[in-house]
Amino acid sequence: MPGHDVEQALQAVRIECAALAEQLRLARADLHRLGAQDMNRTLITGAIASALGLLSGLTMGWRIARKTK
Repeated sequence: MPGHDVEQALQAVRIECAALAEQLRLARADLHRLGAQDMNRTLITGAIASALGLLSGLTMGWRIARKTK
């Protein structure tokens, strides 16, 4: 039976990888369609913006938690 569970896990991972590859392909196509000539620059800008949003959210959360003590 353990072999059967491993096969199911591998199949689930293959399906997830295929879904992620399709999402990446669609995201790249969207960027190209929107006219982003340099996709790397656009992706890096998005990552930086996400990191800044996460950092500001954590900072606000810590400040609120500190004030409620």
